[in-house]
Amino acid sequence: MPRGSLLPVNRRWWFCLLVIVLLAGGLYFTGYRVSLPYVDHPDEPSFNLAAQMIIDSGTAKPMGYNAYPPGIISLNYLVLKAFNETVRRPASDFIPVVRLITVTAALFTVVIVALLGVELAGEFAGLLAALIWAVNPIWNASVRFATADPYVTFFALLALWLVCVGTNRNRDSLNTAASYALMLAIAFKTQAIFLMPLIFCLPLIRWWAGDSVQRRAVIRAALWNALRWGIFLFWLLALYPTLDATKIVQWVAPTDKLAFPAPQLLATHLDITLIATRPLLAWVVIIIVFAVALWQSEKLLSRVTLMAVVAALVLFLFGISLFGLQSTRQMYFLLALGDLLAGAALALVVAWLVKWLSSRRPLPTYTPKLAYAAVSVYTLVAIAPAASASLSSTLDALKPDRRNDLAIYMDTSLPPAPHIASAENHKTLNRDYGGYHGLNDFPLVANANLADKTLGEWRVQNVTYAIVPFGTPGQEYAPGELLLLKSYPTDSRFRGPAMNVLRLQPIQTLLPTPLSLGTIKLIGYDLSSSEVTAGSDVTITYYWQADAPTDVPYRVFTHLYPLDAVEVVAQQDGLPLVDDLERRPTSTWDDPAETLISRPFTLTIPAETPTGRYRLALGFYDPVGSQRLTTTDGETFVIATEIEVITVQ
Repeated sequence: MPRGSLLPVNRRWWFCLLVIVLLAGGLYFTGYRVSLPYVDHPDEPSFNLAAQMIIDSGTAKPMGYNAYPPGIISLNYLVLKAFNETVRRPASDFIPVVRLITVTAALFTVVIVALLGVELAGEFAGLLAALIWAVNPIWNASVRFATADPYVTFFALLALWLVCVGTNRNRDSLNTAASYALMLAIAFKTQAIFLMPLIFCLPLIRWWAGDSVQRRAVIRAALWNALRWGIFLFWLLALYPTLDATKIVQWVAPTDKLAFPAPQLLATHLDITLIATRPLLAWVVIIIVFAVALWQSEKLLSRVTLMAVVAALVLFLFGISLFGLQSTRQMYFLLALGDLLAGAALALVVAWLVKWLSSRRPLPTYTPKLAYAAVSVYTLVAIAPAASASLSSTLDALKPDRRNDLAIYMDTSLPPAPHIASAENHKTLNRDYGGYHGLNDFPLVANANLADKTLGEWRVQNVTYAIVPFGTPGQEYAPGELLLLKSYPTDSRFRGPAMNVLRLQPIQTLLPTPLSLGTIKLIGYDLSSSEVTAGSDVTITYYWQADAPTDVPYRVFTHLYPLDAVEVVAQQDGLPLVDDLERRPTSTWDDPAETLISRPFTLTIPAETPTGRYRLALGFYDPVGSQRLTTTDGETFVIATEIEVITVQ
């Protein structure tokens, strides 16, 4: 790259980078709607709800998010305002837009890593670093979620590149831009503040290499920069309630755990930064390569950029380690630096290989190209496991989530009632945090396991349903105490947990032999009373299973007949399930293991009805063509039970 040029001028380099960016874009953007409308990530709905709360009431303080770095919440706020919605809608309606913006920012990190590699050790280093970073499996596994982490990584890397270029080219405007970029990174996550000493101090090294005029310019630029940082820090610490974050223990590292990091902790965090590049190079090899390059005064290597990258790594590593062991999501910036250094080290090695080959004897002009090709092939082979893991996470993101099926099933098939759920499903039926779109509400009584209390204790709390892990349908209870409604067994084609849906009340009367009408079987019923007086009501609820869907949607009739006659005494017709919109017709009953609960059918016994025994019969009919489902004997109805009509004493 020519001295003074900010960007590479080699068109072939830009073409290669474009290929890498397209590769990364294919990995990142594919499956960006992962799990939706169910919102799997715990933070996405919180940020969206905080933004909605600011729109509604001017503050997110009731949620404790008034002290959270404002970047990601502000982005959600702008998206919500752009849609100008007057009716509250689930977060999953807006999260895809925020995710698209987030993935775009993540894609630009690939470009910034490439440019940092060019600044550090030449164009080949930039391409290798970008390729390694593009397929980093830890980064790929979370890049589709609309969280603050991709933004802080992008802006921190951008700040580092700008300050390196600005210092190397003596461009104060770029150094100023670096400060602004880091301020944006801090606005998304305050941990980026650990890089502030580097971004502020690196341009000052020009003071030693310049004349008196340049030294005055450096000091003047530093004073202006100090003023900018002073204003920003005053806003961050005095005007914005940043310090209140220590009170929100559920999402911030408590400051009372602040401690000087032990060497073992630093080593653990440092090891994570090369988790995707271990087949390529270990830290020992990287250190040796750069040490040799410095000792030989390798012209390909920028000492200032290397110093900046190492300083950034040390500052960030030390800073996040102050709060103990961190999750990988806190270290994406370190992961990028690790991949950057690995790519630069490989570029230095191939440069030495070409130099060594050229010194042995006159070689064909294509020899350097073969050396670069060999290292490129080695890199591709070495990162193949990382690329495979990234591709797996992309393909996994395309899988439908079982929790969406569960939400639709509950909403369209079951009477609304309170429920409990284990951790995997505690927010599946929550509109704000789980993206639930249903018409019916199923309040969550507790995020708990069924065995945490007795059935009696759950029933006292009005719990009707329990969503439990698959394979544990309540075997700890006696048979008949629970009703298994629906099972979602383990299936690699889906995301989300395998689970069972239970009802905490059994079927009142379970038939010894199911009664079949077409493909539908009556397996039991609940009856309000087996003895009724003339002029009163009797209510029956049916329980069905279906061997296969029907050809058309059928409705149900319930008729009351005398034992010895066929004239109808009372009747009620209607949709089979509780849903009035017929969103779950019999033509969709495709799970033979599912138990379907009917709507309550209430018959009013006419006041003039004679005393005696009567039959409750049910059948299925097509409301359009009047066709009925039949038994194996050709009957168009089955007798569910009998009741006694009595006189009032």
